[in-house]
Amino acid sequence: MISPRRRRRIVHVVLSLTTISDFKHRITQSDVRFIELQKPPGHAVLLYPRIYQLLPDLKAGVVHSCNLAALDITPLAWLARVPLRIHAEHGWDAHDPAGKNLRYQRLRKLLKPFVSHYVAVSKDLDECLARAIGVPGTPDVVEDGVTGLLVPSDDANAVAQALWIVYADAVRVCSFAQSARRRALKNFGIDAMVRSCERLFFGQQRGESERSVPGCSG
Repeated sequence: MISPRRRRRIVHVVLSLTTISDFKHRITQSDVRFIELQKPPGHAVLLYPRIYQLLPDLKAGVVHSCNLAALDITPLAWLARVPLRIHAEHGWDAHDPAGKNLRYQRLRKLLKPFVSHYVAVSKDLDECLARAIGVPGTPDVVEDGVTGLLVPSDDANAVAQALWIVYADAVRVCSFAQSARRRALKNFGIDAMVRSCERLFFGQQRGESERSVPGCSG
């Protein structure tokens, strides 16, 4: 969650349904607040009243949820009148590695109206969001034939052929590496990431079109 603050543009609050690991010690910014809800195994329904109360108390301007487990927080954020509700998909659950679980697809479709903006971090996730719940597609990270080779994840022959090309053509691999590094520094370095996050959190407030904002628009 992100809340406004007078002296700075934003202040971050990390809200975990369960607990927060020692990873939090890697965050050196002193004013980041951590909240652990200590959810036991099972659904988070019993925590809904507390979460709903926390959002206005924190004066949240943005709620940024990650993955399916936290998706049902978005209706609470909508009810609490949080202006921007971003949901990121970072990967599939271990028991649903292809994202084909119909129950989860129905849940994502049901909660879609409460999400202001989607962000997917892989082509598979992107295509699933487009296919299963009708979210527009995001740009590809890998540019096929320029920074690498794209093949269907479930096509073993295509994967083997791509691996053979990479193994047998050192010049082409070197070209891929150089192009990928240039693209990574330009589009995915720290400075670019900060600019993308600023557009994601504040772009529509400044009147920018949804297409200029990273990720998929809901």
